[in-house]
Amino acid sequence: MSCAIIKARYTRILNNLLRLLSMPACLAAAVIFMAGCSSRKEPVPGTPANAVASVNGTVITDNDLDFEVKYYNSAFPEGDRRRIDSLSAKTDYLKEEIIQRLLISQEAQRRGLEGEEEFKRLMEKTRQEILALLLLEQETFGSETSGEEAEEYYRGYKARLAELEERHVREILLPTEKEAQGILIRLLQGEDFALLAEAYSRTESRDKGGDAGFLKRGKRSPEFDKAVFAPGLHEGEISSVFSCPEGFYIVRIEAIRRFRGRPFEEMQDEIKAVLLQKKKQDRIKKLLQDLKNNAGIEIHEGRIK
Repeated sequence: MSCAIIKARYTRILNNLLRLLSMPACLAAAVIFMAGCSSRKEPVPGTPANAVASVNGTVITDNDLDFEVKYYNSAFPEGDRRRIDSLSAKTDYLKEEIIQRLLISQEAQRRGLEGEEEFKRLMEKTRQEILALLLLEQETFGSETSGEEAEEYYRGYKARLAELEERHVREILLPTEKEAQGILIRLLQGEDFALLAEAYSRTESRDKGGDAGFLKRGKRSPEFDKAVFAPGLHEGEISSVFSCPEGFYIVRIEAIRRFRGRPFEEMQDEIKAVLLQKKKQDRIKKLLQDLKNNAGIEIHEGRIK
């Protein structure tokens, strides 16, 4: 399980209990009122100086609030409107989430739900997930990517874009090299490519004047690709005769469609983020594999019902 999934799940455990309960607005307002959100200006004597609230004697400190806000925000990317990024949003979160959750958990504790088997199992499951989250964060801490790594990735990206190049091809296929050379001479003398293709070509495209449409690398044989996608063969030009398993070809390049992509300066931050995520995943995979190699694991599939 990825670090992000565990963190998101933990965040839901911390913050979404009331949403799951679908608390009516009137009840939510009542709970906020009950939480002591009054107009009192001075704290109750004995309240710690860093307390931001207290619920039935349980103190919520500014550190507690900061911790919960941090983990809530960690589930959303920078700039996401759901993040808590203002003092008013932080105050609302304290009133509408933390205090309400604490009130309900206190009532559950009063009713003895902590002693139920389901609670114990859920607590153990949550304990394991949080420990896994902390370990994965520790294991991936300090991972970073350099500008050189980003540039190397970008060069590969540009090369992959070049592989996506498409060429609009008009073709003539003949059974012998001699026949193909004869047709090539006629083409070089100015005869119409489409008419010669209709009259002599052995391809299915002959009925369309040899028009094979836009082709990508890999659609035909390697020999065909090597000739058709040769760097020196430009739009409007006719190739020399070349051999393929099915016979001898002559092609004309009608158009070239290239995919240039975005400049490196625009993509650098995105590339670094991708590379950083991959580094973290690789470290986690290695850790997990090492743990599996050194663990005593037994699986009894026949007992699974």
